[in-house]
Amino acid sequence: MLLFLFKIDPKDIDHDLARGLKREVSDEYLCGPDYLCAGEDGMVNLPKAAGCAVGCADNRAVSALSLLSDTTLLTFTIIVFLFHASNGTVLPLVMQTLAIGEGRVGILMSGLAIIVAQICMVGSAKVCGDYSELHGRKILFLLGLFSVPIRCVILVVLTEFKNAQDETSIFLQVLILSTQILDGVGAGVFGTMYILVTSDISAGTGRFSLTLGLTTAAMSIGGTVSGYLGQALAEDLGYQKAFSILGFMSLVPAIGYLIFMPETLGMNNNNANNTGKDETELPKTPVMPVNIDTEKSATNEDRRIV
Repeated sequence: MLLFLFKIDPKDIDHDLARGLKREVSDEYLCGPDYLCAGEDGMVNLPKAAGCAVGCADNRAVSALSLLSDTTLLTFTIIVFLFHASNGTVLPLVMQTLAIGEGRVGILMSGLAIIVAQICMVGSAKVCGDYSELHGRKILFLLGLFSVPIRCVILVVLTEFKNAQDETSIFLQVLILSTQILDGVGAGVFGTMYILVTSDISAGTGRFSLTLGLTTAAMSIGGTVSGYLGQALAEDLGYQKAFSILGFMSLVPAIGYLIFMPETLGMNNNNANNTGKDETELPKTPVMPVNIDTEKSATNEDRRIV
């Protein structure tokens, strides 16, 4: 991996684009290194000594405080936390359900639970990558979010049958194992879409890394809470009631995303159109920096000649 990283030409990396900074060209005179102006090699930094120019772009990111006050980002961060708080512990509980009291077959089924989920996760992630630009983020994200309560309902029913049997049949174990298909769907959809939604929310702010750090932190904290909560519920109330409670918990982020989250695909472009900013109104030809002091000297010289 390091070999391929060293082969990347640093000149090929657009750091502003990588952090989600949207350059809006201004028709006003802009000065200083905080702005980019059209030059022979594209958009270049305009040093203070070069004076001012028309057709320059603001190269500054929004403040972290204004980003944290974005209600869409805050809503999405809470949804990410609640999703992982309810989903993170379901896999360990399924593995325990398959393994406890089932001998070697149970241990085998417990290991297969991870493999089945991983295989399905790859497929669902591929589908999200192909269709998220066509059908938007929201419908695909909802499929992943609602897969958890559906999975928990199925597990509640199957554990009821398991508790009623003295010895669990292979068929029932396979049915319990098959619920990991939904786990793979949810994990693949969430793992792909949460990065895309984070990118949509932070587009144009220059704060993609900060936004991704917030959502990833919420995901990690939610998974940690889920591990403790799920094991406590299973130990005190049993696996069936644990799946029931986790299923109800998983409905909260799913319904919350359905009601409170907008479609984020093209969200910043729509905001730009609403404020009257259209890319067609931007200067079509690059304007080189103009030194105002030079222009003033030339004007004074003309006056002396007259």
